[in-house]
Amino acid sequence: MRKKFLALSLAVIVSAAQVMTVSASKQEQLQQQQAAQAETSAQLDNAKAEIDDLETKKNQITGEIDDLDAQLVVTMASVENLKNEIAEKQTEIEDTQKKLSDAQADEKTYQIPL
Repeated sequence: MRKKFLALSLAVIVSAAQVMTVSASKQEQLQQQQAAQAETSAQLDNAKAEIDDLETKKNQITGEIDDLDAQLVVTMASVENLKNEIAEKQTEIEDTQKKLSDAQADEKTYQIPL
């Protein structure tokens, strides 16, 4: 009977050892999967942070472009104003030159010969 008990005890111990080994192996796999998941989560967080950073930079650049576009519109309006002023001044110069020419012609007709 003792031999049967001993044989049965050894069978239970061997079976338990195999279960412990399998259990340890599964636990190792679980730990590896958790570590891999943690690493993937960290990579995902980094990617999200980078996306947020790039989005912020994009918004800053878009704002700068809008500002520069507004400045360009103002500059173009100023250039157009200056062109109009130049055209007006050119017309004034031409009118003044015509008046001068007419005045010089009139002066010649009113000169008293000596």
